[in-house]
Amino acid sequence: MKISCCLLVVAVALLAGCSSVHVHVDPEWKEAPQSITVLVTEPFIQNEADLSDDFKTLDAFKEWFVSYLEESFASYSKAAPSVRLVLDERLLVESVMLGKDSVKVPVPKFDELENLSGTVVTVPPVRFWRDHVPCPAGGSCIGGKNLNALAFYSVTSAEDRRKLAFGYARGKDSFTFAMTKGNWEGVVKDFVKMLLEETPLKK
Repeated sequence: MKISCCLLVVAVALLAGCSSVHVHVDPEWKEAPQSITVLVTEPFIQNEADLSDDFKTLDAFKEWFVSYLEESFASYSKAAPSVRLVLDERLLVESVMLGKDSVKVPVPKFDELENLSGTVVTVPPVRFWRDHVPCPAGGSCIGGKNLNALAFYSVTSAEDRRKLAFGYARGKDSFTFAMTKGNWEGVVKDFVKMLLEETPLKK
């Protein structure tokens, strides 16, 4: 939980600063592997009541999230994904430079994770929250809403522990009245697409 809280605070601060650089890719990384392992920790939902209509419980949402995250990576990545839910304690947080900003990204504790090889994408924790789209000044409207997702991530080589890429990704899906399961699907897909941008993994 300590690692997740640390990364959430940094992610929110960076988003507020509107940093224009969201990813760094090792220039020597040219080709996508045949497969990747994606490590995720439990997602953070700002308002758990948002889950009640489509998922009923937080545990049901976590199960869906891991499954749909894998489906989304399979849709947008050249590499076949395998998503694993891991505890915070199996990860480290390291400071790196992203553009002109010093940020913290998650990396695996390789010695504490079994059967971990090849290319590893580490994504803890994904934060989900809603916000409102204001009406134009002086005008009237129904006003829209967004479901948002945000997280830092790293892509590392399990063999030499080299960071192939790191940064942050965010997703957004809009709605007018009540959220549906389609909004959750849309924001996860948008998040994954941004994570893969500018890397050899992108289809």
